[in-house]
Amino acid sequence: MLTESEEPERKRINYNQSPVDLSIPLTPTTDCPTFTETSHFQINDLISYYSSLSPKHKNIALGELLKQNCDCSPEPEIHNFINIYNLLNANQKTTALIEILKQSSITTLQQISCTILPLLKCNFLGKLPTELGYKILEYLDIRSIVRCMQVCKSWKTLIDGEVADQAIWKKRILLEGFAKENQLNPTFISDFMNGSQSVNMYKEFYKHHHLTRQNWLLGRYRKVSFPGHGRHVVTSLQFDGDNIISGSDDHTIQIYDTKTGLLVKKLEGHAGGVWALQYWNSTLVSGSTDRTVRVWDMDTEECTHVFDGHTSTVRCLLIITPQMNSEGVMEPSEPLIVTGSRDATLRVWRLPNPKEDRKWNPLTGYQNPYFKFLCTGHTNSVRAIAGCGNVLVSGSYDTTVRVWNLDTGECTFTFEGHREKVYSIGYCHELKRAVSGSMDATVRVWCTQTGVNLFVLEGHNSLVGLLELTPKYLISAAADSTLRIWSPTTGECLGTLTGHTAAITCFHHDPIPNRIVSGSDGGVKIWELSTDGYGVSSSMHNLASIIPKSSRLRKSLHFTQGPNGPEPVHGRFIGDVVTNVVGVWRVRMDAYKLVCSVQVTEPGLEGHRTWFEVLDFTEHPDIGKEIKALGDRTSWETAEGTPEDIDAVDEST
Repeated sequence: MLTESEEPERKRINYNQSPVDLSIPLTPTTDCPTFTETSHFQINDLISYYSSLSPKHKNIALGELLKQNCDCSPEPEIHNFINIYNLLNANQKTTALIEILKQSSITTLQQISCTILPLLKCNFLGKLPTELGYKILEYLDIRSIVRCMQVCKSWKTLIDGEVADQAIWKKRILLEGFAKENQLNPTFISDFMNGSQSVNMYKEFYKHHHLTRQNWLLGRYRKVSFPGHGRHVVTSLQFDGDNIISGSDDHTIQIYDTKTGLLVKKLEGHAGGVWALQYWNSTLVSGSTDRTVRVWDMDTEECTHVFDGHTSTVRCLLIITPQMNSEGVMEPSEPLIVTGSRDATLRVWRLPNPKEDRKWNPLTGYQNPYFKFLCTGHTNSVRAIAGCGNVLVSGSYDTTVRVWNLDTGECTFTFEGHREKVYSIGYCHELKRAVSGSMDATVRVWCTQTGVNLFVLEGHNSLVGLLELTPKYLISAAADSTLRIWSPTTGECLGTLTGHTAAITCFHHDPIPNRIVSGSDGGVKIWELSTDGYGVSSSMHNLASIIPKSSRLRKSLHFTQGPNGPEPVHGRFIGDVVTNVVGVWRVRMDAYKLVCSVQVTEPGLEGHRTWFEVLDFTEHPDIGKEIKALGDRTSWETAEGTPEDIDAVDEST
């Protein structure tokens, strides 16, 4: 290092002199010295020089300084300024920049910020190995992933690439509970997409379900309304993507097209009201007040089998299909029909295949080859049944609950405890537990392996007429106009759903889409089952990206503080979807649609009529529209609307 006496003499510059004429070429002069690599300048020299520049040149100088490109400016003052800066060491440059920025005007700072920000951006995903980039993206919620796609083309390519379909979108489907691991295979996804091939099949699957869930939460749907069964009661309702099947006390079973609302088949043969029905594949089984059980081929509309034996109304009916137990054995060994009757008995038949098995009815002249067991023991009407595998549970007006072995037909347990009639039954094979609801306003939880009454659930103050049980939740609905969510493993009441003004006449819940729908006089309501019901991605942070901003759920608590930390909230109200009706007979839903049978008053007509409302929450060009369809009417003579409504339905499908 040179000593002070050895330091080369340097000329002091008068930085306060008049600005240099920009028309003069950049050449060394006595007023504008030539700088060399061995020159040394103090920071205050640079700052003083900067202060002597005009505002315009200050902006240009700072911009060029930040770009570190002194060859871009032809102006001598700026060129000299950059040269001075380049002769400083790293620490001096930092200090000099800070001092210069302190002296800069707001306008200058705003202009240079536009230069600084792009320099600070780093495409870290592009620099990382692809696998590590996908690992980082796994931790983002869907809103953040969409924003990442908008950053640059390379990020969009990364998230939209073929590898991303498995690395990102398949995992998001599982995280948010849109499907189970054993369902997610190319065949399943291809069937869902109607056979169309796409590089991003999992992304399309996720997008469809995500948008559908948003529509449920926001109350956006396409509605098709149509009449059915005249003024009669709808006692049973089931549907799938193609058909809506309803049973009524008008003695008929009607099958409608789910998309158009048109009546496509009408099954006639019962001599009394149809009080119970269920179908499996193309086989439909119905029970009636005429005391018979009928088996139908839904494809041909033919009744192939008529089973007799009951001496009073067939009140409840169940098809139990074989399922593999923990030991790898199918239980039951073949599909079964179980019926409960007001004659206090249950009967068990083998489910025939209408297309292959021999037809049978009481006039055939030989013993019924499909009959298996007569289950006796109840002393009053059998009101409700539930079962799975070889376990059947029945509830009766005699206040008892019985457990039956479908392999032998024997009663294994008789549960006593209710003080009034039992109206509802539920069973969960995974938990080995049964539940019963009674006119005594209580719900009881029973162990079907030990026969022990595990819990007596109190809270309702009137008849508990409806129950549904899954491994995680027990839902009860009562004549006190409320629904309650319980834990079947602890007996704790997790939530009370209030808002209806009359007895709950029907409800349906499904833990996979995380919803409850309920019907009562006045309309149908939708509820969120739980704030932690959106897959393993459910958390206080991720719910912000799942729940739309305009949803009423954003205004309510997502979690409450429990003794061990945040706890989920159950039963938040989403909205009313069917209103201005006299009554609601039945409601059923799946992940995409809600089907309701309601009682309405039609202008100009006496009495009440039964209508069906089909609410489709999937993304559709007609979302938000209400379309009237013919239903079971043969003309528009007495129907509201015009033939153009039918054209609208045809075009939309």
